[in-house]
Amino acid sequence: MNFSRIEKQRGIEYTIIRNGIFYEGLVEMGFDYKNKKATFYGDGSTKVTGTSCADIGKYTVEPLKLPEARNGTIRVAVFVLTLNELLKKFEQITDAKWEVSNDFTLRQRYKNNIAPVLTIEDDFHAYLIDNLDIKNLHNDKFSFTPQPISEGINALVKN
Repeated sequence: MNFSRIEKQRGIEYTIIRNGIFYEGLVEMGFDYKNKKATFYGDGSTKVTGTSCADIGKYTVEPLKLPEARNGTIRVAVFVLTLNELLKKFEQITDAKWEVSNDFTLRQRYKNNIAPVLTIEDDFHAYLIDNLDIKNLHNDKFSFTPQPISEGINALVKN
């Protein structure tokens, strides 16, 4: 479905904000900080983007002042890191070496209903890792400083 085309036809103004993975959702994306285990659904050199829930509020309000955001898409990210770089951040903050596994077949197993049977959420998480848009970020258009990734991971691990 082409959201922007539908809204243009209706005459409704919109702004789409693409923000990558939320720090708070990294556990579901394969970073199990309680057990010090990471599961990669892509190659360790796959780049991912992310934002904190606190920052997305700022990223949602401020674009309303930007003319280019009107009936357009804004791409923001607090971090752009490879899965390996993100893992290093977790290892530094938890002061532990993590066990890492790869599951490159997750999406294929989900689509073909192959055991172990996966959920749509599992497929979605793997899809996000493979398809996050890290090009053409609009971070330079904002006046605030987002929460650094190390602070976000630290808060996640401490809770």
